[in-house]
Amino acid sequence: MDWIKAKLNKAENSGFTNDSKAQILAQSKSLLKNDEIQISKRSKK
Repeated sequence: MDWIKAKLNKAENSGFTNDSKAQILAQSKSLLKNDEIQISKRSKK
């Protein structure tokens, strides 16, 4: 998570995105959660 926060800070400071830290973190968590669901579905097969 520290790596993600560092990337977010760098991206915000460079103008890479207009999203807030909270928005990006929420998107990241959502993507991670979706990946975990996909992996668990595959492992149950």
